[in-house]
Amino acid sequence: HHFARHRVRSSTFVAAFVTMTLCATTASVGVTTTPRLADTWQTATSHSPASGLGSELTDVYCQSGSSCLLIGNQTNGRSFSEIERRGAWTRVVLPAPRGATRFFDESLDQLSCRSLTWCEAVGEINGPSTQRCPCGRTIAENWNGHTWTAQELPHLSDYTHAKMYDLSCSSVRWCVAVGIYEVTTHQERSFAYWWNGSSWHHMTVPMPTKQFVNSVVCFSSTNCLGVGTEHFHLDIRPLAEKWNGHRWQVVAMTQPLSNSNLERMACSSSTSCHALGTTNSRMLSETWNGVRWTIDPATSPSAIAPDFADVVCPRANFCLGVGWAGATSHVVPTSVSWNSNQWRALLPPSGAHSNNDVIFAVSCPTAHYCQAVGETNPYERLRILVERFTH
Repeated sequence: HHFARHRVRSSTFVAAFVTMTLCATTASVGVTTTPRLADTWQTATSHSPASGLGSELTDVYCQSGSSCLLIGNQTNGRSFSEIERRGAWTRVVLPAPRGATRFFDESLDQLSCRSLTWCEAVGEINGPSTQRCPCGRTIAENWNGHTWTAQELPHLSDYTHAKMYDLSCSSVRWCVAVGIYEVTTHQERSFAYWWNGSSWHHMTVPMPTKQFVNSVVCFSSTNCLGVGTEHFHLDIRPLAEKWNGHRWQVVAMTQPLSNSNLERMACSSSTSCHALGTTNSRMLSETWNGVRWTIDPATSPSAIAPDFADVVCPRANFCLGVGWAGATSHVVPTSVSWNSNQWRALLPPSGAHSNNDVIFAVSCPTAHYCQAVGETNPYERLRILVERFTH
């Protein structure tokens, strides 16, 4: 079940950007629904991605409102990247992953940047592993402001498939990437890598067959937080772990009802973090104050929760969570905002989006401006979705 968490795909694809205006209409997704007209979504316009191939945008980093770096994937099995400088977009070629003699079904999913001149991206190559295709394994690329360079990641033993869930870089010499892989016995295990400025290495994780980290944030090489899911008998519970520079340690969490997990986390500082997830199919939010985790009292158990794909906290009193909600045949983009003491749902007006629109990632270069990316799927045709939020 872990491997399906981030993607909603279709069989026929056409690439294009879409244009529409989204108002900050509120609706019940397990949060307070007090309207605030100052918050608005507006879908960005840009050029069509090259060659007319179906595309999805999986992550974004914005240094300003007109300077961003995007990564995504096309239905021909190739990943791609685009950079925006002063409003002008440029397509950037990605090299073949290390060890691949030709391109296969690669997927770049997670991006972490210190600036527009230094970023790391991680993902995986899908499909059966052969002599010509080291598939089912993880991949990494580095961006230096001009070009991408493929990097070597440590080998996962006895695996059949791997999925990168998150990546956090506190500096150009320290990154942590987390994910899940499946061994030949069909058992899932968690894994983590760390980057020292020149190469990637394995990190030892506690109880890899029972504890799965979905999201990670690093403040330094001696201070990282991770949240996710712990399998406990027939139940699943929220999980938190902390890296102290030597090892990962489990951090006690306030436990909600059964069948709960945390999907994404963001921090404005090492003493102010928010993690979003679900509890019995309803929204769950927990806050870290540098010492302990507590459940946000504003979280309501009375409504169906979205599937959170990303959350950002540009400052302590403002966070923005994005994702999607609905059944498989009718998925709509969803966002929630935090204003110091409660979460509030922000949904587009009725009819503004087609079925199966998904937001995968969001970046906020300031506390008043954010850009979200994903895919829109009208009439079973995949298109890039880029939306901008003003707070």
